[in-house]
Amino acid sequence: MDQTRLNRVSRLRLLVPVSAVSLCLLLVGNVLLAGEPDNPWKALNVVDVETLEWDDRYRMGKLGRSTGKLLYSNSEGATLAYINFVPGWDAYLKDQHYHDFHEWGYVLEGNFLIYEFVNPTQQMGTLEHMRAGTWMSRPAYSLHAQRADVMARQKIPPSSVHLAFAEGGETISLNPESRRYSDSWKDVKQWTHANFQHSA
Repeated sequence: MDQTRLNRVSRLRLLVPVSAVSLCLLLVGNVLLAGEPDNPWKALNVVDVETLEWDDRYRMGKLGRSTGKLLYSNSEGATLAYINFVPGWDAYLKDQHYHDFHEWGYVLEGNFLIYEFVNPTQQMGTLEHMRAGTWMSRPAYSLHAQRADVMARQKIPPSSVHLAFAEGGETISLNPESRRYSDSWKDVKQWTHANFQHSA
């Protein structure tokens, strides 16, 4: 490897953890101005992720296939979690589903595959390949899925590490056999779509 490329790789290795820390700081809170009772700003919380234990309660997917660390939560159900998806991870909700809240995600390491749908009648969806450096902003009523048929053929889905931030609310599946199914999806007037920014 030539020196120029080696320097570029070294800078990237430094940039990823620094970016992750910066993102945590931005999402968790803002600076509190002392002595101003009407100030809407909240206290800044610095979280050392390495000191937190992995906890299966904060996983996304089946037990043993992912695990997480809760970095922030509030009484309205919002959470910020640090999630590790192991190779071969498996999702609970493989069918089309949406949330009635906004969620954001940032991939710190690895690759994460997800299918995006423009409406409930679309069967295949569009594959979105999230990789290290991908930022996702998903508004409410954005249909997405892992797709069971694809996960079965894939054999070993790739591993990844994410920061995942979500407002509190409900997740609704379009599959009548799912415990998260609700007829309320038929009342949705306008479906939205997620935005992806590949920053690395």
